[in-house]
Amino acid sequence: MNIDLDLLRKKHILFFSIMVLLILTFFIAIMMHGYIGSFSRYIADDYCTSGKLATLGFWPAQSFWYNNWTGRVSFTFFVSIFELFDSNIIKYLPTIFIFMILISGYFLFYSIIKNFQIINRRILSLLISVGIIFTTFFTLPNIGQNLYWMTGAVTYLFPINFVFFLFGLIILFRKKFPFQHWIANLLVGLFIFFLAFVGSGFSEVLSVLQIVLLCMIILVLSIKQRFLSIKNLWMVALIGSIIGLVIMVSAPGNEIRLRQLLPNQGLLIFLYNSFRYFFKYLVLWFVKNINIIWPISSLLILMTYFVRKHFYFGKEILFNQVIKFSFMIISGLLILIFVCFLPSTWVTAQAPETRVLIFPTFLLVFLINFVSIIIGLFFIEIVTINENHKKTLSLIIGFYILYFLVAVPIFEARQVYLQRPEAVKYAISWEEREFQIKEKILSGETDLIVMMIPINILGLEDINTNSTHWINICAAEYYGVDSISAE
Repeated sequence: MNIDLDLLRKKHILFFSIMVLLILTFFIAIMMHGYIGSFSRYIADDYCTSGKLATLGFWPAQSFWYNNWTGRVSFTFFVSIFELFDSNIIKYLPTIFIFMILISGYFLFYSIIKNFQIINRRILSLLISVGIIFTTFFTLPNIGQNLYWMTGAVTYLFPINFVFFLFGLIILFRKKFPFQHWIANLLVGLFIFFLAFVGSGFSEVLSVLQIVLLCMIILVLSIKQRFLSIKNLWMVALIGSIIGLVIMVSAPGNEIRLRQLLPNQGLLIFLYNSFRYFFKYLVLWFVKNINIIWPISSLLILMTYFVRKHFYFGKEILFNQVIKFSFMIISGLLILIFVCFLPSTWVTAQAPETRVLIFPTFLLVFLINFVSIIIGLFFIEIVTINENHKKTLSLIIGFYILYFLVAVPIFEARQVYLQRPEAVKYAISWEEREFQIKEKILSGETDLIVMMIPINILGLEDINTNSTHWINICAAEYYGVDSISAE
């Protein structure tokens, strides 16, 4: 018995060390995006929201955007919160957003793993969180506009925190309410409503996605009759999400914004185009990112196998039940990925902007991780390993992990670092222009002609030669001058 405990302790230390090493490597790779993001500066829409905040004030600015441009009330509220700080805050936002998504991701995955009899659930939850964030960030079609750009990050990345906390809380309280007193439980319900409502107010895509996901969960629970008293939390979340969507689509400003878009071409063409964009992105994402997907998947398969064999002490895993559950989850994820393309296709009659694809990318990462875990769970039944070959297999796995660390996170982090010269050049040019603008304003000029910044890693428009261009108008309002143009 002592020998077995000794062996288990050694395996536990080894596995814990491997997980810590992976977490640190993933984290360093992710933080490389935070470093490159530190060279971000105001650009494009940033000038518009900041300009209105400066000229109108906080609450009048919220009213202006709702009535004149967009019903995304959560976006305009939070972007105004960030803009209340000095403009230098934009340098730190990418890093802040990274830490936030890691924390909310950890909370969600711990809420799920907490229900399983596994050793080291907390460190395992952290590993899954950093692994999913790493895979998502390094397979996004437009990480610059999803993370480095303040407007894009607040619209598409930041609200995912609300979704993670929302579902994490409901899963955490899935069996019973946390408190004895009804007032405390009422506050929990109100907080869940708040998370759902706010998360639903950032963008039409996320709002529809959140509502469809909640409806799917409620439908499955109804069929399986597993509601009990906790069913109210799912319904509260659904009601909050629907109210958020209604408020967003009811905004008078939407009509003004929609006039600039192509008219919808009818239901059949809309569905056909949505499926075409969905299928195209699905295929291209796998093809473009296979160098990341296959190592992540195989590593997860091996780690799941190891956890199940040595550190899982729960009920016996029944193959037939897991297959049915897996089919349901995989089908649900594919439906949700398809749903991501519906709102943009309906509103714009075109393929979604690359920054909108953060939502299907997250879901695709969840999909490959889930499939890998399922394969890992049944690896024992699929492959029989001879006792004499276990040491050899352990060496192979050890070398594979070292290869993985070098070939995937470290390599990808280096690729991001190679953008540094361009990012630094842009930041220096922006600072020089900012100094030039302030000097001209101090000298009493109101019609400014400033230096042109030719490049930026975000691929966004900046102040240009046309003083009547929308960005120039927004920048003029932001700086408090009559006009501004670049040459």
